[in-house]
Amino acid sequence: MDFYENAKPWNSDVCPNTFKTAEPRASQDVRNATVIVAERGGAYYRSSTFAGTFVVANEGKIPSAKAGKYRILVYCLWFGHRLLTRPPSFEFDMSKCKIIHDYTGPVDKDVAK
Repeated sequence: MDFYENAKPWNSDVCPNTFKTAEPRASQDVRNATVIVAERGGAYYRSSTFAGTFVVANEGKIPSAKAGKYRILVYCLWFGHRLLTRPPSFEFDMSKCKIIHDYTGPVDKDVAK
């Protein structure tokens, strides 16, 4: 995902470690991507809980379970910055999510204040 790879690298002076009320704030159009769509309260990251549509970074690690909480790597920025070593690992409540393959449309690309 170009938007992720081309983003500014993590900067601890700008990016808070946690932020309870962070939510998706920017979107990006994608084509033929595998995404996870989370209803309100279905996605968790750095103490925040939110809804959104996110590009899956490692399709081989998508759980087949219909319930339970699982960590999934997604291409999403945190306060406009990317992690230095890998995409972030969001936690998803699979009872409030669905996986869509070959998705074309907008995805959430940044979770922030």
